[in-house]
Amino acid sequence: RRGGRVQIALPQRGEKVRVLEIAEQAARARFATTHSEETRLAAALDGLAEICGLEVPPYRIECYDNSNLLGQDPVASQVVFLDGEPARAEYRRYKVKTVVGADDYATMKEILGRRLRRAGEEGNFPDLIVVDGGRGQLTMAEEVLRELGLEDQAVIGLAKPRTERKRGDRDAVDK
Repeated sequence: RRGGRVQIALPQRGEKVRVLEIAEQAARARFATTHSEETRLAAALDGLAEICGLEVPPYRIECYDNSNLLGQDPVASQVVFLDGEPARAEYRRYKVKTVVGADDYATMKEILGRRLRRAGEEGNFPDLIVVDGGRGQLTMAEEVLRELGLEDQAVIGLAKPRTERKRGDRDAVDK
């Protein structure tokens, strides 16, 4: 590649041997860290597949969230993970076109409808859809999937734990 001769020297003693040993230790540590992270990531994806009832770990995971500023300027975001790693080039921000005000459910329905219609045209469906929100947002996602004939699409919702002290449920969650 260099276009000329290359000379490789292997130090036998002195400071250069110590530098080489330090470089070798750093390389071994980096190798161990990288491979243990891959193992951890694979285990996490396997666990996610089990929780979601998927036969295989999801490769493409798309996550959605809605936001507005005091009921004005609603927007939504899409975050994508490929094989458990963030795929920042795939992130999207959506301007909400049909919803007026702070209607989180209608916003979720619009954004997922737009995304999944485009996925149908491009054939680029996620293995798992994650919606940020509780039962209401998840219901909207399921409704969009039903309307588009995609009942087999895996979808889950994330919700913060409720605290209902009067009923005795310290960390109750929506099911």
